[in-house]
Amino acid sequence: MGPLVGIKVLDMGTAGVGPRAASLLGMLGADVIKVESPAGDGLRVQAPYFKGISTAYLFCNLNKRCLTIDLKDNANKPVVQRLLKEADVLMHNLRPGVLDRLGLGYDQVRDLNPSIVYVECSAWGFEGEMRDKAGVASTADAFAGLNSLNGEEGGRPERLRYSAFIDFNAANYIAAATLVGIYARDRTGQAQRVQLSQLGCTIAAELTRVAEYFATEEIPIPLGNASANTAPHQAFLCQDGKYLAVGVETHAQWEGLCRALEVQKLMLDPRFTTNVERVKHRDELRQILSEMFKGKPTRWWEIQLEKEGVPHGLFYDFDGLRNHAQVIENEFIPEIEVPGVGQLYTGGVPWRYSKTPTELVASPLPGQQTKDIRKKGFGSTRVMSERKILPHPVGSAPLAGVKVVEASQGVSAPYASLLMALCGAEVVKIEPPGGDYARRFVPLGPDGEGAAYLQLNRNKKGVVLDPRTDEGRQELAALVKETDVFIEDWGPGKADEVGLGYEDMERINPGLVYCAVSAFGEKGPMKDLPGSELVVQAVSGVYRGLGEPGETPVRVGEDIAGLSTGLMAFQAVMGALLHRDRTREGQRIAVSMLGSLLNIWGALWSAYSDPDDWRGQYCDNDIGPRGFGLRTGDGEVSFVIPTFGRQGAEEEQVAFMLELARELGIKEIAENPALLEAEQDPVRTQLLLRDQVLWLRDQLRQNPRIWENHFREMPTEAVVERIFQGPTIAAPVHNLAQALSHRQTSTLCMVSSLRLQGGQNVQVLGLPWQGSWGEIKPAPPPANVNPR
Repeated sequence: MGPLVGIKVLDMGTAGVGPRAASLLGMLGADVIKVESPAGDGLRVQAPYFKGISTAYLFCNLNKRCLTIDLKDNANKPVVQRLLKEADVLMHNLRPGVLDRLGLGYDQVRDLNPSIVYVECSAWGFEGEMRDKAGVASTADAFAGLNSLNGEEGGRPERLRYSAFIDFNAANYIAAATLVGIYARDRTGQAQRVQLSQLGCTIAAELTRVAEYFATEEIPIPLGNASANTAPHQAFLCQDGKYLAVGVETHAQWEGLCRALEVQKLMLDPRFTTNVERVKHRDELRQILSEMFKGKPTRWWEIQLEKEGVPHGLFYDFDGLRNHAQVIENEFIPEIEVPGVGQLYTGGVPWRYSKTPTELVASPLPGQQTKDIRKKGFGSTRVMSERKILPHPVGSAPLAGVKVVEASQGVSAPYASLLMALCGAEVVKIEPPGGDYARRFVPLGPDGEGAAYLQLNRNKKGVVLDPRTDEGRQELAALVKETDVFIEDWGPGKADEVGLGYEDMERINPGLVYCAVSAFGEKGPMKDLPGSELVVQAVSGVYRGLGEPGETPVRVGEDIAGLSTGLMAFQAVMGALLHRDRTREGQRIAVSMLGSLLNIWGALWSAYSDPDDWRGQYCDNDIGPRGFGLRTGDGEVSFVIPTFGRQGAEEEQVAFMLELARELGIKEIAENPALLEAEQDPVRTQLLLRDQVLWLRDQLRQNPRIWENHFREMPTEAVVERIFQGPTIAAPVHNLAQALSHRQTSTLCMVSSLRLQGGQNVQVLGLPWQGSWGEIKPAPPPANVNPR
């Protein structure tokens, strides 16, 4: 099952980031073996539990087999070496140098296997002053500036309670980069080394907000539930006390909204005639529209907005989602049977392949296949010399020579083709006569185009045509005849209506990889509805990780729906290209914004299935206190006590927190009877220590003032340094300017300069991965197709 059948992956990662990336490759059909130490992956102790097993562990290890082995024991070397010789990919997210000390560094593995794809992701990168420091999701989002984009309008930076999104966002980039590495290896026959960092992956996911900063040099701030790029694009309270997300992105949608509200006069109001003016007068527009929405219940407005084609959606919770026909028909939150344990919800497979269907397989229990793997290895008779090598110069861009036609607008599909362009593909962007509506996103760049459009569409060529006309269809068909990949976001069935569906294109190009991107999936009652960023965030339940339950919804400040979907589409296309190069068989792929987010949020669905106890970060997502940093003398700091890690870490964490509390004079901690009693108990159980760590973590989140009273006398840098002296982790809470200008960020080499056709220089954000190939120089986006 899946396009990666025959690919063998050795997963030596730990916790969430690396294992989840390997799990995605397993969903695509790769044979994945998880290598776990006898002490066990630290994720196994992260609450909540499902019949004694961590739900996060079960989520991050779908579609794998599991080998328990001590890599430090020389007696196990023959087993490990056999697996390395058989593997196509070795991937891990350990600190730099850890595998080198075990004799498993890149050079050592390449000597054993000259065509290995070696993928590694660290917390902060592989150079710089922070390379060896530990990191977790809650420090990556703080350091990278993501928190500064979340929260009430103009308010304090707010951390997602579902901080694991940062882990699984990085996992998605790792999976994508691994597919690029495999493609480069298959074309050259040479080993590939691919490196990423959680910091770089977090910054990459902020692309459209970084675009604002590069264009204006003004630091983006939280906007509550509003969009920085278009207006009106926010939540409105209706007569029945429910909020409705409305996300206008095009001028036609704006006019449709005015008709639905019966306020056509607003179309002529000079404050609102263009998106630029609407964003400028956002507060005035919000006040006018808010009064209108309060006059009728949500159902009335849903009916009217659907008639006019205006993106809208309700704000759903888990129960609303799992019972919704749209989710059920598209299998976005399926239940899987964990053998010997029971039924567990999870995030559905985010891609739909027409000829290499994917599937979900329950996570193995720790060490479940150890005996079989020690005896048989991967169990395949295929050897390296049988792999087909396509002629491709060593060191050139992985996708050089691959031709892509992208007929889409906005964020999602353009981001997928951007990733392909930055990997060397030749991308031709098809725009309608009026141009991609993202050209009018705010703010405008120095060339008069939307700053987000510039970032999303650089390194592409441009063609203007209308596929609804005979001439446009003929021109597009001619382009597709000579291309490898076609990407569109027209909506389910729209391509077929004009004779440009997959079956039509397959007849003229049998090897074509056709990728269709939609808002809500291609089945169900919502399949024909338009979507936009806030609307998909609302429907997916993502908003519940911010704000206060029952109060005004707060959106994730970055364009998480659009960019995550583009990344998922890129993964899907790379998998299909790998399959095509082995079989010459093209196929159709479908990816949706809703399906992508529900996949990333799958760890929540697993936690909500039937937890042994309502405790742990996944259970806190909906009801926990708002996540802010701790105030210091000159800023804020994210202070984290990891609730997973090596065996014995809990005892060290409790001891360090008591030491720190005594040092600072925090009596609430230093004199806590339970901690003091346990401190003197020589036979403390692991369960008791774990409970104490969870209690300490809760104190950090629920009673921040007891720490802030002391940290406010210290500079942020000193607080971070002191926290890192124990088995705890910290990072400053940055805004985007601080994040992008930091010395550690500069080591990632993600920012470069682009000279536009008008002669202006702008900064652009590059890929979060580096590989054994040449870099692609930035090039301008397509020229303005509709001069104003």
